[in-house]
Amino acid sequence: MASRRTAQFELSIEDLDRELIARGAQIPREELFKFKDRGGTPARDDVMSRIKGLYEAASSLSPNPTLASIDIWELVRLLLHKSRQLEENRKRGIWYEDHRMDFNGIKDERVKKNLNCVAAIMLKDNLIDEKNGFSTIKVKNYGDVFNLSEIESFRDQPISSGRLWSGFLVKKDIIATAGHCVRESTMKDLRIVFGYKMLDPYTPVIQVSNENVYNCVKIISLVYTPKNNGADWALLQLDREVQGQEVAELSKDDVAPLQPVYVIGHPVGLPLKYAAGARVRSVEDSLFLADQDLYMGNSGSPVFNSDTHEVIGIVVRDDTRDFRWTGKGWVSIIYPNSLSRGSQCTKASEFIDFLNGDYRDIEIMPGVVDTQKLPQIFISYSHKDREFVNQLTMDLEKAGMSVWVDEKKIKVGDPISQKVEEGITGCDYFCLVISGHSVKSKWVDREYRTALNRQLSSNTTLKILPLIIENVELPPLLEDIRYANFSMDYNIGLNELLDALK
Repeated sequence: MASRRTAQFELSIEDLDRELIARGAQIPREELFKFKDRGGTPARDDVMSRIKGLYEAASSLSPNPTLASIDIWELVRLLLHKSRQLEENRKRGIWYEDHRMDFNGIKDERVKKNLNCVAAIMLKDNLIDEKNGFSTIKVKNYGDVFNLSEIESFRDQPISSGRLWSGFLVKKDIIATAGHCVRESTMKDLRIVFGYKMLDPYTPVIQVSNENVYNCVKIISLVYTPKNNGADWALLQLDREVQGQEVAELSKDDVAPLQPVYVIGHPVGLPLKYAAGARVRSVEDSLFLADQDLYMGNSGSPVFNSDTHEVIGIVVRDDTRDFRWTGKGWVSIIYPNSLSRGSQCTKASEFIDFLNGDYRDIEIMPGVVDTQKLPQIFISYSHKDREFVNQLTMDLEKAGMSVWVDEKKIKVGDPISQKVEEGITGCDYFCLVISGHSVKSKWVDREYRTALNRQLSSNTTLKILPLIIENVELPPLLEDIRYANFSMDYNIGLNELLDALK
């Protein structure tokens, strides 16, 4: 026993974290460690029995055979022990190490030029017109919003209060971005903003000239095939030609494995970031995979060939977890692990031909968007939280989602239980609204158990997404699942949810 324990403590924090991710385990929140004993009490036995099935299925994915015999609670205990050392060695990162840099730290002139082609895309409600020729981006403190550890990079910088993603200039009046971020219903509310960056380590630019704020007047073309891992891109025509910014050079060459690349964008809604040190891992029909340092908010970011500085693709999908809990705050997850394939990027060759010809005369082209394949969302909630759910339903439908809510789907005379079961069976995402009312609702509990049983079956891809609207104790089975937090700020919670639904 002593020798085995010594060997375990010699494992790195990266080894332990990868093992837990491979087993499907989000690092639990602090509340999960209220059972301090090693077992034997009815309370702990009850918790363990309810989550045993989830972890047993995932443990077969273990990437480290030497850890296969160690249960998940021992791994978590070891990880917490190792996490305390973070304050001393200050090592952390995304893929092996964190390569992200601010605008002011870039030395390469060709990279600096490419920084000027990247824009932040947001909705107009996230901008305040100061009536003096300038607009201010609504922001909050990054570290406070995500309860970040003190060692986390950029924790004192601002992040956008509302949803924000990335795009880049491909012609003087055309922006390219990820197709899943764009909807015709919200097209006129989009604002494309250049210049959101850090002037120096302590000075963010959140007030920008209105000359650097552009409207979207047309979707030139949009392709989004989410369930087939297919192409995902959109071209947006702006209300006028962009002045003072660079137009990206697009590559016509094939993407090659091991090609060194870098990405520029707005991770988590932060000011503009540049991240090098990545390579293409594999190439598919319309996509390639790369080991890039990415977060939510990087969707739509351009990926550049490090040798030619040409755009070879657009970031469209990535691993769904950005952070893990250390006991003193959240820190960025370190990849790779056995399940991480890398970020999916649509090849530039998929849309480069659409930039030829007189695009100003082209009507809106929906491309190959398949509305039947857009996310189907079931919302489980207490009717005492109806006001929140009504607002959420409206925002999700504006974003192009198909939403199942009982008041809209169940008519007078319909069998309620049957309709609810049909709704859960047909959904891709089960959104569980958690509040003081819903945790006491027998009907919500029944819907949740129906969804959980379906999730545990082998022939489904259903995901359960907890939405916290009040600070209440989570059901034990949800304690280690990342949730969208609406309790502090509705827009932050919506942003997190929409990113999970992409």
